[in-house]
Amino acid sequence: MHVCPYFIRKRMDEIRTYGPHWCIFGAFSYFSEFGGVIAQEVQEILPEAVKETGDVVCANGETIENFLVVNKERIFMENVGAVKELCKLTDNLETRIDELERWSRKLAKLRRLDSMKSSNR
Repeated sequence: MHVCPYFIRKRMDEIRTYGPHWCIFGAFSYFSEFGGVIAQEVQEILPEAVKETGDVVCANGETIENFLVVNKERIFMENVGAVKELCKLTDNLETRIDELERWSRKLAKLRRLDSMKSSNR
C-alpha cells in the first residue's frame, strides 16, 4: 500500500507541467520516481484498490480525515489484465481485417470478370 498525497495536491491552485525539453536545464528529471495516483480518482474506478486508514495526524499537527491508501499492486494487476484483453481484441480485429481484405479482393476479381463480360457483348 502506498500513501496518496491528495491532501497536498488539493491545496495547489495550479500545477505546472513541463515537457522533457526542460530537462536540458538540469533542474529536474522528467521521469520522476515520485509519480503516483490520486486515491479519490482510483476509488471511483477501482474501489477495491483503495483502503481507508482513518484519521492521520501530520508532523505539523494537522489532521487529515479519512486518509486513503492506494494498493499499487492491485492497479498493476488490473493493467496487466487490461493489456491481455486489448491483445485479444487486437488479434480479433486483425483476423476480421484479413477476412475483409480477402473478400475485397474476391469482389474486385468478380467486378473485373463482369466488366470483361459486358465489354464482350
